Amino acid sequence: MQSLGKNLPKVVSQAEWQAVRDKLLVKEKQHMRASDALAAERRHLPMVKIDKDYVFEGPSGKPSLLDLFDGRRQLIVYHFMYHPMKITSAMGVPFSWTKFLTSRISMREIHRLP
Repeated sequence: MQSLGKNLPKVVSQAEWQAVRDKLLVKEKQHMRASDALAAERRHLPMVKIDKDYVFEGPSGKPSLLDLFDGRRQLIVYHFMYHPMKITSAMGVPFSWTKFLTSRISMREIHRLP
């Protein structure tokens, strides 16, 4: 059995803690700025023209890829992966944030059953 305090950081004075915290805060701000810059680059990636006519089967017919956008500018597609010999999903992630997103972005769930 391990000692309870074996993996804990050392105990220091408030002034020592504040000095170490201030150094860490500088690194955290650098990280956040780099992350923001990367996100801006991602948002400015060029678009790719889709030449293929994708058609899906759904409860209301056979919508095209454009139909899935439902008039919105963005589309999130969640592709359910099924085991080829079973009709149960191998992975399921609940979208608890769908109400927030679907006010601005179309979301569709797709899968290919065996």
